[in-house]
Amino acid sequence: MGTAPLRRGTKKRGKTVALIVGEHGGEPAGSAPAADQRMCVRVAGGEVELRRQVKAAGGKWRPQPQVWELRYAQIVALGLTGRIVAERESLYG
Repeated sequence: MGTAPLRRGTKKRGKTVALIVGEHGGEPAGSAPAADQRMCVRVAGGEVELRRQVKAAGGKWRPQPQVWELRYAQIVALGLTGRIVAERESLYG
């Protein structure tokens, strides 16, 4: 950090800071799961058409955690990657 004049010709000074917008390096981002890996997604009860599409794509209903399980490739094809539930979350709510 340093100081700099707020305006030319004034005696007031302000602090300058560096803002980190993003980071690079460290561990590489995780690779995508294998296309045939089975994963769980949440679909709300009222989303009847989406449930029908998931079932038609080979999805299996898991009543205990209340999630649909299907292959990752199908999840991507249906645009449901944002609804993937972590394994632990799917089992324990």
